[in-house]
Amino acid sequence: MPLLVALVTGDLISGEMASGTIRLLATRPVSRGEILWSKILAGGIYVFALLFWLGLLALGGGLLFFGTGDLTVLKTDELVILRESDVIWRFISAFGVAFVSLLLVASFSLMLSCFTDNSIGPIIMAMSVIVLFTIIGTMEVPLFDKIKPFLFTTHMVIWRNLFDNPVPKEMVVQSIAVLMGHIGLFLGIAHYKFTRTDIQN
Repeated sequence: MPLLVALVTGDLISGEMASGTIRLLATRPVSRGEILWSKILAGGIYVFALLFWLGLLALGGGLLFFGTGDLTVLKTDELVILRESDVIWRFISAFGVAFVSLLLVASFSLMLSCFTDNSIGPIIMAMSVIVLFTIIGTMEVPLFDKIKPFLFTTHMVIWRNLFDNPVPKEMVVQSIAVLMGHIGLFLGIAHYKFTRTDIQN
C-alpha cells in the first residue's frame, strides 16, 4: 500500500516539473499555495479511494466467504475472539487509522517531490526511508529501542491494535497524534519549498 501511494504522490510535483506543465499552472490566477494544496487534496482523494476499495474487498470478501459471526484474530502470542457486534466498528476504525498512516506516506513523498524534477527520486527515497525505518523498528537492538518511538513507521501499524481486546485507546490516540504531527511537518516543508521554487526558467 505505501508503494502504491508513493508511486502516485511522488510524481505530483516532480512529474509536472519534468514535463514543464507546472509553468503553465503557475501562469493561472491562483497562488502557489493553492496549486500545492490542490495536489495534496488529489493525493488524499487517491489514498481514500485506494483504502475504500481495499475495505470493500476485505470486508465484503470476508462476509462472502465466511459469513457473519464472531471474529477470530490470530496474533503472535495470543488468540483474540471479538464479538460480532464489535467487528464493524473495529474495521471502520482500523481503516480510518490506516488512512492517516497512508496520508503520511503521501505527504512525505509529495514533500520529496518538491525538491526535484525527477519522479523516480522521490518514490525511491520515500520507500527506502519507510523500509529502513521498518527494519529498525523490527530489530531487537537496545540502541534502536530508544529511537523507535520517534519513527513514524512505528505508529503506522497502530491500526492492528484496534483488534485487541480491550483496545489500547491511549496508545492509539498517541500514535494518531504523532502521525498527524509528521503530516503537518511534511506538508509545511513542502509548502515552504514549493512556494519559493523558481519554476519560470
